[in-house]
Amino acid sequence: MDEKKVREAIDFIKTLITAGNGDERLYTAIEALEKQLPKKPKKLENGDLACSCGLIIQRKNRRTCLYYCHNCGQAIDWSE
Repeated sequence: MDEKKVREAIDFIKTLITAGNGDERLYTAIEALEKQLPKKPKKLENGDLACSCGLIIQRKNRRTCLYYCHNCGQAIDWSE
């Protein structure tokens, strides 16, 4: 799914919530969709890279997760 469509879907769900439908499932849907938007890894003090959930996804030059985090499912943005 491309990034624009994911953002549109998130915005649509947020309008449903604003319109008074605060169903827990809608919040869960937003969480799942947001994981489809790639995030850059966090650089740790020792030089390792970690996902937003804290899982180490690269040590030195060895990546353990290529496209998605194995722990939380977050899409990973490896672009420089």
